[in-house]
Amino acid sequence: MSDDDKKNTGAAQLRLLKVIEALSGNEASGIRLKEVAAAVQASDPTVLRDLNTLAAGGWAKQDETGKWRLDYKPVQICTNVTWGITRA
Repeated sequence: MSDDDKKNTGAAQLRLLKVIEALSGNEASGIRLKEVAAAVQASDPTVLRDLNTLAAGGWAKQDETGKWRLDYKPVQICTNVTWGITRA
């Protein structure tokens, strides 16, 4: 990625992708806010805002113990990609 490309990339959007990556692999047990924040090197309030944004879009959910995990949206997208590749 060139320096010009980096300038045109939103830090918040890149952090959101890192939050998704931090959640992945924790679908069964979930992961705590502090663990996600440490993984993406951001503050708890910032990551909580990101997680709530992901939850609103169907990408993440919080369970009754307060742990976070990916929700149905990434699976739906993977399924669509698989179908698209199969049809091609």
